[in-house]
Amino acid sequence: MTPIDVSSFNSLTLFELALALPLSLALTLAALILVRSRHRDRAVRARPSQRSRPSHADFRPDRFQPGPDRFQTEPDRGAAPSGGARIPLEDRFEHLPIPSWVMTDDGLIEDGNAAYEKIAARLQTSDDILAPLRRSDERSDERPGFTYRARLPVEGRQGERWLDISARRSAGAWDCAAQDVTALVEAERAQRDFVQTLTKTFAQLSTGLAIFDHDRQLILFNPALLDLTQLSAEFLASRPALSHFFDHLRDRQIMPEPKNYATWREHLSHLVSAATDGRYQDTWSLPGGATYRVSGRPHPNGAVAFLFEDITDQIAMTRRFRQQLSLSQSVLDAFTDGIAIFDASGTLSYCNSAYRQLFGLPEATDLAGVTTDDSLRLWAGQSEDSAALEPVRRQLELYRGGDGARHEVVLKGRGPVSCTVLCLAGGARMVSFGARPGQFVPLQSPERLDSA
Repeated sequence: MTPIDVSSFNSLTLFELALALPLSLALTLAALILVRSRHRDRAVRARPSQRSRPSHADFRPDRFQPGPDRFQTEPDRGAAPSGGARIPLEDRFEHLPIPSWVMTDDGLIEDGNAAYEKIAARLQTSDDILAPLRRSDERSDERPGFTYRARLPVEGRQGERWLDISARRSAGAWDCAAQDVTALVEAERAQRDFVQTLTKTFAQLSTGLAIFDHDRQLILFNPALLDLTQLSAEFLASRPALSHFFDHLRDRQIMPEPKNYATWREHLSHLVSAATDGRYQDTWSLPGGATYRVSGRPHPNGAVAFLFEDITDQIAMTRRFRQQLSLSQSVLDAFTDGIAIFDASGTLSYCNSAYRQLFGLPEATDLAGVTTDDSLRLWAGQSEDSAALEPVRRQLELYRGGDGARHEVVLKGRGPVSCTVLCLAGGARMVSFGARPGQFVPLQSPERLDSA
């Protein structure tokens, strides 16, 4: 980069250049200008300027022409403003809202502007103001300037205040400028508190949580993830990449083993894409007998979260429940009487093969949603006298505990059968159609009923 000869710049040009720079660079340049103005001969400063003062509109970047060794500028042009002599540059910085001061290597404040005087009492009670002195022995060409954060102690009704101070070495002293970052510090503190609250909440969850940022690096996990994945805390704390994370799961047989590595990589790519869209949800049946439900959810700023839930007990309970249903159905099918069971809402819950055979219902017929009214119409259509089913209807509508009364119903092509309504627990009712008392009916197996 071609060096810039600052000595060829006049003070006003430097000030206008500072207005065009970013805030951090402008603060540094402002400190340099302030030091230059402080050490200028007072007689020279007091002498009225013989040059015309350019306006802000006359400042143009195209006036700076690159030379072989430095930027050269054209001489200032323009008449002096009608308001009289120009305002000294020192007075301009005196009224800047940014606190600025000069501190010697002995820790003495040599000078400061009006904004500094407002916070001087609080700032001088803080040890942070002496931070530049700890670097006074360093070579100026190595670290000529640095920025640090200082805290102003609470004083009276004035709350805590934080400053970002930029310090730069200059002529055996430190030129310092401060920027109020209290709002930024409070926002960062609120964010940390929020993250800590989330962390404590996640620590109580039994569901494993792994959150990856937009670069697919692990940034957050909870203790349940350690238990479910058997991964070490050191590995997770190293912020592994998403691919490495799932590679370790595969090595520990915590996820289904792919057929080959190429297929695995393709599967992982689809997994991440689906999780990013919030569409990924899968059930992993592991070799050890455990079953995990894994879900992928998108997060702001391109992050993605994976939830690992152990549903082994839930799956086992579901399997036992299905086995019990199958066993109950087998028991019902072993009876020769036609049996239909209605729940408390009057919906058909179970019926056996003898019931289907008695009323001509194929095994493939879906009886879901069939109610007592539907069944009464079916029975009436198969009965010689539908009026004989009226006591059965009343007993189905009125829940009464104990043994039910027997009713005789004559079915077409079947002759008289005994119909009994029994009240079960929870408001359920069971209706059975069988032989009349004293009538012998041989017990048939379900296979014989199916072949009938």
